[in-house]
Amino acid sequence: MPNPVAKTRQSNAPTNHRRTFAVKLRPADSEDSNDIWEWRNDPTTRAMSRIATVTSWESHCTWFAAAQKNENKVIYIGTEGETDAKIGMVRFDIDPANNVAETSINLNPAMRGKSLSQPFLALAAEKFSHYFNGDLVAEIRSENSTSIRIFENVGFVEHAEEQGMKKFRKPSRAR
Repeated sequence: MPNPVAKTRQSNAPTNHRRTFAVKLRPADSEDSNDIWEWRNDPTTRAMSRIATVTSWESHCTWFAAAQKNENKVIYIGTEGETDAKIGMVRFDIDPANNVAETSINLNPAMRGKSLSQPFLALAAEKFSHYFNGDLVAEIRSENSTSIRIFENVGFVEHAEEQGMKKFRKPSRAR
């Protein structure tokens, strides 16, 4: 299997603003751990997550170290092209038994509202598709209309709703 984080790609996808942002991807590394932990514990992030509790630093460090060693987890960090400011992270958790990868995005709170989520998610999904040939799935809180719109605009289709969570699927390009 080719390495999903071997090459950095760039997107100049148009945004709602007059300005076009360039989005770059790179693999998450140990230098990103603190940022990912802080983004995870942001109140807005927690309000839209399946698990809304604060994650301790110790628990995060254990999870992050295991994720970095797990070939079924791929974490990309997105950066804004002109400044290299961190946009956030997109994580793919591969379920080999079902040939799907759960897709999750979490933005740096300072980068919200800048129309970077959609080009970031689109670029991450496209790059990951060169590594993984299964469907992408996602679960999003029903009230999270912004994330729902972003995932739908990237090609995810809602197929179910259970207990306040909408379920989405993006078929692989191989179909």
